[in-house]
Amino acid sequence: MHGVKKYFGLRATMAALGKYAGVALLLALVLGSTGCSFRKSAGVQTDEPRLVCEPEYGQQDLHTQLLTTARKSIGTRYKSGGMNPSTGFDCSGYMMWVYSRSGIKLPRTSKEQMLVGRAVNKKDLRVGDIVCFRISRRTTHTGMYTGNGMFIHSPSAGKKVSETPLNDAYWVKKYLGARRIKQLEQ
Repeated sequence: MHGVKKYFGLRATMAALGKYAGVALLLALVLGSTGCSFRKSAGVQTDEPRLVCEPEYGQQDLHTQLLTTARKSIGTRYKSGGMNPSTGFDCSGYMMWVYSRSGIKLPRTSKEQMLVGRAVNKKDLRVGDIVCFRISRRTTHTGMYTGNGMFIHSPSAGKKVSETPLNDAYWVKKYLGARRIKQLEQ
């Protein structure tokens, strides 16, 4: 019964506001959900509000989405062949999982991941770039650059997902290069 009164109260209010109240309310709801609103635009000399559309507060760009997702899994154990946080990750399974949460499909193996996108110089690394390592003649490793000379990865058996400096004595010797996927080119 309370919901019915609430509905009729809203209907009565809209009727009192005039025949365009419903349209205005619908427009406000739609624009509000897209990050748009009617207000004075910055730098515009007018007293009339204008339609201003900006990204929703808190909306993340792809770099931030990847970083946030990757860091949520810090501490997840390594598991050979693992591809999810509940059972554990190997390096390429971790990368595949992180990127998939942002709608990006990466190949399953680190050797295949080392071929996606385009090559990037170490000095030009950006958050979200794939960093590639050669552990031995037959073993490769991938992680994701997180900024400030750090990368995040699922290292090896007995270890957990962690952030590590690229200039770490072990990893600096194993570094092969980096790749940037098309979606991060902007």
